[in-house]
Amino acid sequence: MDPAITPIPPDFANVVFKEVQGLELKLDLYLPHMPEAKEEAPWVVWLSGGGWKHMGKGGAGRLAGWLVDHGIAVVGVEYRVSGQAVFPAQIEDVRDAVRWVRAHAADYGLHPWLTGIWGDSAGGHLAALHGVTAEADLAVRAVCAFFPPCEMDHLDDFGDNREIPLLFGGPLKEKLDLAREASPLHHVHAGAPPHFLAHGDEDKTVPIGQSLRYFTTLREAEVPCALEVLPGAGHNAPFYTAPETRAHVLAFFERCLLGA
Repeated sequence: MDPAITPIPPDFANVVFKEVQGLELKLDLYLPHMPEAKEEAPWVVWLSGGGWKHMGKGGAGRLAGWLVDHGIAVVGVEYRVSGQAVFPAQIEDVRDAVRWVRAHAADYGLHPWLTGIWGDSAGGHLAALHGVTAEADLAVRAVCAFFPPCEMDHLDDFGDNREIPLLFGGPLKEKLDLAREASPLHHVHAGAPPHFLAHGDEDKTVPIGQSLRYFTTLREAEVPCALEVLPGAGHNAPFYTAPETRAHVLAFFERCLLGA
């Protein structure tokens, strides 16, 4: 089986990082086990997609866990889904996860500041949003987002999307201010962390124009960024199994987190 989809078990599972609304939000930690690994390993937060209405942190071990073989720890994070809370609860949970891991980094052999973030679809949206909005104490050094919604108030792409009303608590046309707040594109600024984006040109769920416009906005702000377009790919797993894409993701994180 391809190493990008062969699950590995976490070294620490179901660690509670936050209690809210009677819920325990948990994370899993996957640590490098390499003789040459740094004593304080860099780490990447991994966020699952699922239209903001469902998610599973276990995907971190299946889709991103291979990073541990290259000296980079992975943290699979839970966040509240739309059936539990409307936006901005989701990004608040991501921020609190980063805050918790950073505060406990020494307990797990992690470097507190060598942090990246990676997600796909809804998880990619949250990864990008965290990257461009985090305050200094929560800042990350690298953002990787696969087929992310980046301009949530773009009616041509999302006006009829069934997931949006659940996320924002009402129809998109009535929640445009909140949608704009939720859009990474509208928060881009000089000094934002480097980005690596990947998107299929046949994506019918999140049109590739979302990444194209985000990429252009990042470049205009002189944020280091790259966009890989997968010809013929839709909104699915080939991104994780395409050798070139995986090599580019690794090179990106090694450059940003390991100085390679």
